Amino acid sequence: MTTPDAGSTPGASVNDAGTAGPKPTVPPSPSNQPPIPTKTKNQNIHVSPAVLDAARKDGEELLRDLRTSLGGLAPTLRTAFFGLIIGMIGCFQGMRTKGGTAGVGFSATSSVVLSSLFVILADVILVKFILVFFS
Repeated sequence: MTTPDAGSTPGASVNDAGTAGPKPTVPPSPSNQPPIPTKTKNQNIHVSPAVLDAARKDGEELLRDLRTSLGGLAPTLRTAFFGLIIGMIGCFQGMRTKGGTAGVGFSATSSVVLSSLFVILADVILVKFILVFFS
């Protein structure tokens, strides 16, 4: 965009082609919208006591508590078991792949579907197992 000529009207500007055009207008800001509220000093953040307790401890003390308590063992074992299921099904479906790229796509899709179903089934079984042995 170039600057307007001295002889042009004040409401017009000169574009790159050298012709005068109307001055670009800025859309008016809507005044009927409520203002955005600002944070005040009396707003508080509520944090769980367990989070505050963990924040006070250092890393070695947290690891010591994890090793001595069985509270974190069951979810960790469940996660590892889910990973084992997903990995085994993915490898099994990958080894059975035939038919080039179309076969790879079909195997990947069936691997995801079977993994999802087996993880849901294993979750039901593991929850019962955890409730019996870790409660």
